[in-house]
Amino acid sequence: MMSSTFRGGRSPGTTARRVGGACALGLLLSAGLGVAAGAQPEYRNIDGGRPVRIEDADASARHSLDFEIAPARVDRITGGLYRWQFEPRVSYAAFPRTEIEVRAPFAYRERDVEPRGGLVGVGLGAFHTLRVETEHMPALAAEAELLFSAGGSLTSGDTYSFTGIATRTFGRYRLHANAGYGTYRVPIPSPDAPPQIPDTPCSITGGNGGSASRGRVAAACLASSQLATASSQGDPGGSRWLVGAAVDRTFPLRSLLLVADVFAEDYRGLDRPIDWTAEAGLRRQVALRTVLEASVGTRFTGPAATWFVSLGVSTSRAARMLIPETRP
Repeated sequence: MMSSTFRGGRSPGTTARRVGGACALGLLLSAGLGVAAGAQPEYRNIDGGRPVRIEDADASARHSLDFEIAPARVDRITGGLYRWQFEPRVSYAAFPRTEIEVRAPFAYRERDVEPRGGLVGVGLGAFHTLRVETEHMPALAAEAELLFSAGGSLTSGDTYSFTGIATRTFGRYRLHANAGYGTYRVPIPSPDAPPQIPDTPCSITGGNGGSASRGRVAAACLASSQLATASSQGDPGGSRWLVGAAVDRTFPLRSLLLVADVFAEDYRGLDRPIDWTAEAGLRRQVALRTVLEASVGTRFTGPAATWFVSLGVSTSRAARMLIPETRP
């Protein structure tokens, strides 16, 4: 008579259930690892102001539609004044290694500033990776933006900027270098005007010393504003440049990126010191297509010292149907 049990006393049904459970567990683990692997490229992308000013030379994957849905920043300037900034944006990788971006910065200022708040402007930008990184050469990219001012801006007129970007990888570390050129606009206030917090596209106002001379005006911009503003008859201005570097470190198993940067801005035509700013931030993957980002920074030289913190959430979707591919 044939035995009804296998060696060791286990029935065929028990063994089958255990094998099935092990297979199911393996499928769940592999699915989870697949989600993490697919999400990893999202948290590695750093754009201007996401989370720090210096950005990398890598464009998003083609047909990627990215939404910055909750980017907020608060600045504290010398004298105990605060200003809130909010800048939703959307970008689309319409072509290979190319992104098109639209952003709409808002600002809410302290009392006695007119206008106190509202839509500062609408920016249209393009980003293109000129060269992908190789064993011996860094990745190179170029970016340009045109910013149209709106009713909530302290100045009027359109703005533009151009930025060159390089990225080099060293293991889990990446080094980034940015150099940019643009123009700025300055509303010259009365001598007794209080110091003001940086605005977008660029707010340059009287410093703590109370002098209305152009050599003592305070100047700065939103972290993501790039290089701001052109001249006009109503608001004097000039050219402006920016140079900076950043280093980031990735933690793939945690879908986490840490980054720190330092950059300098010089406003040509103004007899004033160069602005130096340092920042530290992170990007953390919290879902398949959702990234949480945060940063803290300080502008430690210039007419008025400023501390600021920012927090944002971005999400990404595939949108292949927006610009269909053409076949020969």
